[in-house]
Amino acid sequence: PDTAAAGEYQGTLLVRARDLVVERVSVRVTVWDFTLPSVPPLRTALSFRALSPKLYPAETIPGLVQAYEDWMLDQYGLNPGNIYSSAPPSWSAERLRDLVDRGLNAINLAYFNAPRGDAFDETAYWKRFDEQVRAVEAYMPIIEAAGARDLCYFYCFDERPAEQLDIVFATAKRLKQLWPDIEVMSTAYDRTFGLDREDGDAVDIWVPLTPH
Repeated sequence: PDTAAAGEYQGTLLVRARDLVVERVSVRVTVWDFTLPSVPPLRTALSFRALSPKLYPAETIPGLVQAYEDWMLDQYGLNPGNIYSSAPPSWSAERLRDLVDRGLNAINLAYFNAPRGDAFDETAYWKRFDEQVRAVEAYMPIIEAAGARDLCYFYCFDERPAEQLDIVFATAKRLKQLWPDIEVMSTAYDRTFGLDREDGDAVDIWVPLTPH
């Protein structure tokens, strides 16, 4: 437990198969004189998606999702959100407060994306953008009731190539006009991270591809 006094602890780990002990392992543990924080300082952005009814009985899925979310936070300090969800989370204010108490420290309000190349239809994209904005506006009272506004961000355009950066920054700029205090994150391939653009400061969080 996190209340254990600092020092050396020894014991034996027993590996059992039914009633048979198949292995004994001596264990020595050093406990240091500090306690890890319950809320990790590292903010994570993951893609925890809905469980498939092909694998689990439908009536068990809500409880399993909650159990997985609790496990991710309690055991590993990982945020159980979905960075690829075009809609806000479905958590209630009560559930959101519980997750924050467990260590949730980043909430993706929506993922903004568009088809690449010739498949991109600007008129259709901005119509979709407005629909997503309305969904976020409808969810914000829950965020506010949970006191979690400062944990929120938007994820925009996953690994978009450099020649398509205009739509990335245009989207980020509109989001900042609507919610100036909510951060915008992108993994788009801008090696200057916005420094070469007048609208470059619309993206707050850059996630670079590893070689860059």
